[in-house]
Amino acid sequence: KQSSSYQPSLSYKRYIIQIIIKTMNAVLLKSFGDPSQMYVGSTPKPELKEGYLLIKVKATAINRADTLQRKGKYLPPPGESEIMGLEICGDIEEIGDGCSDNWKIGDRVCGLVGGGGYAEYCLLHSEIAMKIPDEMTYETGAAIPETFMTAYQLLHYVGGMSNEENTTRTILFHAGASGVGVAAINLIKNYDPNIKVIITAGSQEKIDFCKDLGADFGINYKTENFVEKVMDYTDNTGVDLVCCPVGSNYFGKNLESLATEGRYVLFGFLSGAVLPDNSSIGLILRKRLKLEGTTLRSRSIEYKSRLAADVEKEIMNKVVSNEIRVVIDTVFTINEISQAHEYMENNKNKGKIVITVQD
Repeated sequence: KQSSSYQPSLSYKRYIIQIIIKTMNAVLLKSFGDPSQMYVGSTPKPELKEGYLLIKVKATAINRADTLQRKGKYLPPPGESEIMGLEICGDIEEIGDGCSDNWKIGDRVCGLVGGGGYAEYCLLHSEIAMKIPDEMTYETGAAIPETFMTAYQLLHYVGGMSNEENTTRTILFHAGASGVGVAAINLIKNYDPNIKVIITAGSQEKIDFCKDLGADFGINYKTENFVEKVMDYTDNTGVDLVCCPVGSNYFGKNLESLATEGRYVLFGFLSGAVLPDNSSIGLILRKRLKLEGTTLRSRSIEYKSRLAADVEKEIMNKVVSNEIRVVIDTVFTINEISQAHEYMENNKNKGKIVITVQD
């Protein structure tokens, strides 16, 4: 039995300090399941790798993919952190070998990550990190990467909105009040105010919210047939571009809503990935439609780097000048992560749900 005068040795103290330094708090899972399975606990801090920045995370944000990962339905790509969280904003703590000399310790950055965002520290590849303006808060910075990079690639890279031969005059964007939907409305109207934006949402409150952002027409998917409404609005011609995260339940209706030679971009399957047995692909031929699916998480560093550079160049300063609005619905702390997931899954948010991690 040790006496009350026992004092730990210097080597033991150093050992304990090293353990503390090498660990961090993060959102962990007891098992796959509902939001109650999440808790904040201690876990090893990520080890710096070549080409990466170690970020002291100030804020992160919730995405639908996080809720799917929590349920075991959307696992991270090989080599990525198993901790949830796809976007971060914070300060550079360490700089790995092979990074550009442009980066300095303490730089304020945001960026897209393959996982690990719900933690005090996270690795961010230096080529996809984006500097945030001094006037921008960490919360705003955390709300940008996933939604604006996703919306930008949907509209410009995949949807062809800015192609030289582009003739897009009407766009149907499902889940208009979601984070990606809000970003898309902003980007479309900032690029060309004359493009007509039709959105779907689950309440009149959300429709009015989207119209305030610039959407031209809103459809309540719970009470209205969006195909009929789209055809009424477009004088039975249909829309030039559909962007859809819903999947199976909307497949046939999206084909009906498209104009001849229209484009259908699928970026999720919230209602499922298996089509009903009576689904018809006849309209794809008759209308000469183009279908393309896209994800962002599994894209190459080269692709994400080009996308991050475009977003940083074309969006950051416009956010500061209020030309583009980053809409944050609610800010939770990391200790309220279960409530934050419940809030999203109950479809209460209009815009982004942000999580503060460290002061």
